[in-house]
Amino acid sequence: MDAADDVDVYLPYVDGNDDIYAWQMLECAKLLGERGQQTARLNRINDFGQLRMAVRSIFFCVPWIRRLHLVFHHERQIPAWLNRSHPKIAIHLHREYFDSRILLPTFSSFVIDTQIGRVPGLAHRFVYLEDDQFFCRPIDRSRLFDREARPIQSCVRKPLGMTGWMDPRRYAKAPRRIWPQACKFSNLIWKRSLDSRDAAEIAFRDGHRPFPFLKGIFEQTHRRFPQIYERSIQQRFRRSNVLSLHSYLAGMVWTGQALGNGRWSLHRSNLPNRVPRAGVYEGYDSGCINDETSFDDDDDRALRVGEIQESVEALTAEMFPGPCDFEVTSTAA
Repeated sequence: MDAADDVDVYLPYVDGNDDIYAWQMLECAKLLGERGQQTARLNRINDFGQLRMAVRSIFFCVPWIRRLHLVFHHERQIPAWLNRSHPKIAIHLHREYFDSRILLPTFSSFVIDTQIGRVPGLAHRFVYLEDDQFFCRPIDRSRLFDREARPIQSCVRKPLGMTGWMDPRRYAKAPRRIWPQACKFSNLIWKRSLDSRDAAEIAFRDGHRPFPFLKGIFEQTHRRFPQIYERSIQQRFRRSNVLSLHSYLAGMVWTGQALGNGRWSLHRSNLPNRVPRAGVYEGYDSGCINDETSFDDDDDRALRVGEIQESVEALTAEMFPGPCDFEVTSTAA
């Protein structure tokens, strides 16, 4: 890759401690009935202090990036410790760049992902990092993009293994596990669009890790599937028959814009409901705290959130002693 090619990091964040956002989510779920109730899970937006860990890992492990794009729902979710004046940090709010037809707030990460191509100033090549993911050690850009500047995806082609997968009606319902169904739906639409007879699908080794991207794949996908895009942006909660992050990942591989090398990525994901411990990420390129932790009730949440937060803070201090230049040093954690 030419040294002049810029690479950014895109990082979306939702503050689980935002009571207004949480109330809006639950009220919207009630209005939508049972379907919304099943997908409006507050445990999907838990905040254990993992954003600071992600930001520090970017500063220490990928200092060669041009800019870090942080995406927030509202100003009140921007943490006080973030150094907004740093030249490498760009802050974006949903209302500033989303398609005007999208109802805000949205509670679907799929909808947020459809708008990545509209982020102002985002480089053509970027790395997608969720707020509970982080780099574990210094990573060279050659691990993410090949010599032709194509994203390197750790994925494989595997048998479909799903009876009746060609029938799009089976995706109209909201299954209990939406993400696997959404991945299969993504393969379906691309294979049909490319008139592929290949009885396989693109499967990624680990869905909770950094992904290298080409910005152009978002507009290309929306032009190829305009009706699905329209349906996708109308959803307040995640559905399986809409565009998801996998739609763009699989699209890059199916169209030859990304290199699907099939290698196991050096990535370690913490299991849900497990407190992350120091040492478990040693020897890995990237890791995931996995903030999708469920709680029995409010008392259980109050007890365990503090424990997990302390563990994340200790892990952050051990792996990335700070503060770093992306933080305001005079602000308490």
